[in-house]
Amino acid sequence: MKYKAEDLLKNGKIGTKQLAEITGDNRSVVLLIVHTITKALHIDIRDTITNEANANGKVDTDVYLDKELLECYLAMAPMIKKQRAIRAEAETKRLKEAGLI
Repeated sequence: MKYKAEDLLKNGKIGTKQLAEITGDNRSVVLLIVHTITKALHIDIRDTITNEANANGKVDTDVYLDKELLECYLAMAPMIKKQRAIRAEAETKRLKEAGLI
């Protein structure tokens, strides 16, 4: 069964690990997008970090998004990914023209 991110809100929040699993993106990409969004909204990303004990008794630290931040993520992630791809393409072209690659 395919889950949507909203279906996995636990205690009103979802972690970036679960979000990465759902979206199929690398967790570092998810964290980068979350950081970009929180920065744009003037939210200190440290306010979104939560420590939780996992099944092994170890403490997991993750960034958790509430429903509103999740909605921002789902709306903004495609645009941020596209913007990053355009920048990467432009940088590759610049490096090729300079003979560096």
